[in-house]
Amino acid sequence: MELAIRILLAIYALLMILATWQDKTTTLKQLNYLTNVAAGLLLISTFLTWLQFVIVSIFSLVAFQVLAIIRGLQLKNFHWQHHLIRLIVTVIFIVLLFYI
Repeated sequence: MELAIRILLAIYALLMILATWQDKTTTLKQLNYLTNVAAGLLLISTFLTWLQFVIVSIFSLVAFQVLAIIRGLQLKNFHWQHHLIRLIVTVIFIVLLFYI
């Protein structure tokens, strides 16, 4: 099960990187950079011990959530439904990390 969680979160990190690369028209390049840093840390952490992976994963997941909220507010394009779904997915991942 640990391997499955690592793979899922690595895929999630790759999708976050892909999303920032697709968003080339934004004026929020710093947010894209920070998202890529969090995603890169999450990818690297898949090769660390389980405890280190859990700590970095929680940090990255929370960072993704916060950065998405900031991006939505700064662009004045905040979709609360999208952020609610993101929050649910984040909580599910964190719960899985603690109970594996």
